[in-house]
Amino acid sequence: MFYKINSFLLIFMCGHFFEEVFGNILLIVGDKVFIDNTHARIGYHTDAKWIEKNYMFKPSKKYLQCGPLILYFVNENKIFAEIYLNFHDQITREIKKKEKLYFYIIFQKNSIILNYNGNDNIFEYNEEMNKKLQTFMEEINNRIQFKIIKIQTSKLDNNTSLINNTVYDEKTTNQLRDVMNLSLWKYIKEELVQSKVSLLPNTTINDFILNSTMYVYIVKSTLKKAITMMCDRTYKYAILLMVYAFEALRIDYCKTPYWDQLMNYLKKLSDILTNLNGDIILRRGLDDIKCGINECDKMCIFQRLVSDYYSNIYLKPQDREIFKLKNKSEWINIKDKEILSQNVLDKIFKGFPKSHKDEEPYKFELIPTSLCEIEKKFQQIYVLIDTEFERIYKIDL
Repeated sequence: MFYKINSFLLIFMCGHFFEEVFGNILLIVGDKVFIDNTHARIGYHTDAKWIEKNYMFKPSKKYLQCGPLILYFVNENKIFAEIYLNFHDQITREIKKKEKLYFYIIFQKNSIILNYNGNDNIFEYNEEMNKKLQTFMEEINNRIQFKIIKIQTSKLDNNTSLINNTVYDEKTTNQLRDVMNLSLWKYIKEELVQSKVSLLPNTTINDFILNSTMYVYIVKSTLKKAITMMCDRTYKYAILLMVYAFEALRIDYCKTPYWDQLMNYLKKLSDILTNLNGDIILRRGLDDIKCGINECDKMCIFQRLVSDYYSNIYLKPQDREIFKLKNKSEWINIKDKEILSQNVLDKIFKGFPKSHKDEEPYKFELIPTSLCEIEKKFQQIYVLIDTEFERIYKIDL
């Protein structure tokens, strides 16, 4: 069958859109195809590339080549898709014409057609599609790896579950389920995606994951963004506890009765950070606090940890060193210093977190001046941590 081939624009993208993968990831977005060639250098991998052939008396030809695979795309229905493609071989020579395998890939509303040797092979969008696709490809050449990760025809509503009928890859589905099952997901899913990279969309993380292909991101990178947001929330609670601990030590060097409970909750947060992103800075800081000679040493360590976390999370690179110099922890007159200015406290904690049970705003940015009131705030924070961090474990992304 003859197909009219629309001129696809293939664009080679890097870092902002993709994460490291073993193979090629293709993002089909309307009449554009974005290619990711970054991959872990293990085993065999063949880079996909865009080829354009120009002729004197006939129209030019554009196609995607991956080893001996020659792929033409037809997407008249404006489908949005994420596809994994690889030719599992090490090719160091020029491929002969007779070795090339030609495919027309046609995206339809309810199915994908792979035309090979003039024959249409139709694969409906369902949970069996990838198994049938792989069997079909293996019969042609067992080195071809072709898998549909996600296909959608329109923007998904924000109430749609992350696990839905637009995702066809089992591993991706399991990763989505793992993220949803983390207790923190409930508390970050409506937060806006924010980054120093201006290319990120101004939307909620839930919408960002649901409609990843429409935002020109692979699913995996949106899930990593969700984990980053969970880590940021964890850092925020750690900073909050350390700010209050610093103030409590300033008021009265006697650590009891709150000290052991405080250290247990900080350890809990450090364990969570280790699971989520491998961060052991807080764990090492807590070890330093245990070895502190006196209370001033402990205050300096709290100040250092808070300063480092705040500057790395909230400040641009060019502003970090200036902030750290201004807030350098020094043992001398530590009791006369503030751990963070009120402006910074307002920036981090005003409105954080949203009340869990229609309670009054917590106003954690306003640090009490008495140990009794600080102790009450500690108890509030502990309840919030127990609720939000009830179920956290390491996810393989």
